[in-house]
Amino acid sequence: MKKLTILIVTLLLNVLSIASFANDISYTISVKKSVVAINFSSLINENKDVKIKVLDDEGHQFLEENLSVNESTLEEIDMSSLEKGTYVFKMTFEDKVVTREFKLSKSKRVSMRDYTMHTKNRGFVVKMQGTVMKVETTSVLTENVNLVFKSPSGDDELLYETTFLPGENAITSIDLRSLGVTQFILNVVENDVTYSDRITMF
Repeated sequence: MKKLTILIVTLLLNVLSIASFANDISYTISVKKSVVAINFSSLINENKDVKIKVLDDEGHQFLEENLSVNESTLEEIDMSSLEKGTYVFKMTFEDKVVTREFKLSKSKRVSMRDYTMHTKNRGFVVKMQGTVMKVETTSVLTENVNLVFKSPSGDDELLYETTFLPGENAITSIDLRSLGVTQFILNVVENDVTYSDRITMF
């Protein structure tokens, strides 16, 4: 397993007021040609609201879907009706917002790119641009957050793993080139739920 270069900069940050949110939804995002598939699962037998939007790079909205997730839900979104270009996929659920920039080619293939996950006053932000991933934590964070990088080959090979502890004010930069791959599975694990994305570096 290759060692990553990690730079930690401690920041003084104001403590934000925190609302109480349950973390019950896990998800996995995958892409096949023009279709983005999101496989949701819930830890409890109770409907959870998920909002999905697709916008272009100027902020014009092309799609909005409001889902009700209960135990296990597969949602497939076909992007083939869009014109070639750059778009933003935005998913909001519980206290979290996940955004993925993607490009749609002339042949109607989706290529997911930059990635951001942030929480509403829960204390962490994960953001990837190019080959650098930045993780920001604040003292508002109340439980451990694990980032697990795995090979997409299907053999579940662990490339790298790191844990962020509650109560720390810091920004951590991770040089993804040290993974030695151009594509990986990122699992963000908080409490008992996992948010999984297949990510390609360009």
